[in-house]
Amino acid sequence: MFRLLRCTVVAFLTLSLAPSVQCAPIVTATHQFPPDFDDSRFRGTGAQAGMGIDSGTLYDNRVAQTFITEVGGRLATASFVARRFSGTMDELKVSIFTMLDGQPATEIASTRLEAEAFGEDLIFSPATYTSVADFTSRHVLLDPETEYAMVFSVDVVDARYQIQGYLLSGESHSPYPNGSFLKSQNGSPFEPGASTADLYFQVTVTPVPEPAAITLTTLAVSSCLTLRKRQVALPS
Repeated sequence: MFRLLRCTVVAFLTLSLAPSVQCAPIVTATHQFPPDFDDSRFRGTGAQAGMGIDSGTLYDNRVAQTFITEVGGRLATASFVARRFSGTMDELKVSIFTMLDGQPATEIASTRLEAEAFGEDLIFSPATYTSVADFTSRHVLLDPETEYAMVFSVDVVDARYQIQGYLLSGESHSPYPNGSFLKSQNGSPFEPGASTADLYFQVTVTPVPEPAAITLTTLAVSSCLTLRKRQVALPS
């Protein structure tokens, strides 16, 4: 009985001291509204992700924000600030791409958000992010200290969204130093939307359990189960 109790305590401590086995999502990249907002330096901006017809010409606009991960893990969520234009009833597609030579290269995860999830008002100085794309079911791993892109697009004509951020007035640098705000039209290569602007965003990942922690926990639990079976089998 004492051995079983001791084994149970060891297993409990092993689980308690191995937090990486079950972790909550953590922020790996973010660009928030500056707390020291000053109208003379900051100005709201945004870009349209949508499709429409202007003077008989079809346009297909995509918007992207590149970022560099601080830590690696399983992609969990991507938060941002956006609104839909009046009359938009179709979904906004949010994708995560790898980067190659300054361009979004390979789509590794995507999800779609219903139009009803967005308001129609401009929010250039948000207190928090207004929209969240959930990627937890995609089981995609992001590497640490690696550049990726969050790309916004639509699939049908007359669906238009404004993805929002801010720019630095009178400055020559971007407010988010680890990425760029990009735009593309009709499949053309992405180009800088504004060299001094970035979109609001936050990307979270769920840390992947370290093999050593998993092995240690598995061995502790397995040992207890084996001991329990042996004790149950002993005659009274």
